[in-house]
Amino acid sequence: MIFSLAITWRSALSCMIGVLCLLLSLAALGQITAQLKTSNTELVVEAGLTTPRLVSLLGPGQIKWENRGSETLISSVNISDKDVPVLWKFNRDASQIDERRVAFVYDCASPHLRLTWEWKSRESFGPIEHEITIENLDDQEIWIPMQDSLVVNWQVDPHSALEHLFVEKGADTPSLVGTHLVPIKDGYQWTGTSSTYGDLSNDQPREIIPWSLIERTNSSSGWYAGIEFSGRTRVSISRSRDSLQVALGLNPDPGPFRTRLEPGQSFESPVVFLGRIS
Repeated sequence: MIFSLAITWRSALSCMIGVLCLLLSLAALGQITAQLKTSNTELVVEAGLTTPRLVSLLGPGQIKWENRGSETLISSVNISDKDVPVLWKFNRDASQIDERRVAFVYDCASPHLRLTWEWKSRESFGPIEHEITIENLDDQEIWIPMQDSLVVNWQVDPHSALEHLFVEKGADTPSLVGTHLVPIKDGYQWTGTSSTYGDLSNDQPREIIPWSLIERTNSSSGWYAGIEFSGRTRVSISRSRDSLQVALGLNPDPGPFRTRLEPGQSFESPVVFLGRIS
């Protein structure tokens, strides 16, 4: 019995040492985790070595929503009609964290670019805003592909019943539905678009207010997200068993989508907001 306990304690001690070494290694490499919260919404974000991540979303007395994926950052740019790979590296010294704002900075040495992944709580209540800025610090013109404002991959129970609420724009005459509440079953795929002017020709789907709400029907636990931009945007949601993938940002269609940045210029993705219902 004494021998068995000794083995157990040695195993536990070895495990604790291993975890401590891992945490020390991550700290030495520059990975950090931060938290932003309002009275309704709590976010945990993480700066990885090459890409940031929204870790989780939580509200008062609510079930946590956990994100399985990292943010999708542009991986290449076009210079003089040639595709050039972009390798991002976390810049801990340039990043900033306080109670109301988290800004993780990533740099690319060649071409010389800087990306800022920012979350901001403007008020003590309500949702938290998010924006991505890409700066051209090089001495030549650079064309960048589309950068989504936010991409997440929520882990969900494959047996969990989810519902999606979205609202059409008025435009012309109202439709028979207007406000949609639809179940999100396995295989669900939906994209809602919005622009300055709605196109009702050729039986195109009506444009939406660029906002959506997702709720677990058996627990009243959910979240909402929207885009603070009146140009051409889209919200897409798809489900595959235990995965709920969401993307918000500019509308990439029709492609190809490119933005020109002269030396010293910046691209700012449309600001999005993310909050919890309670």
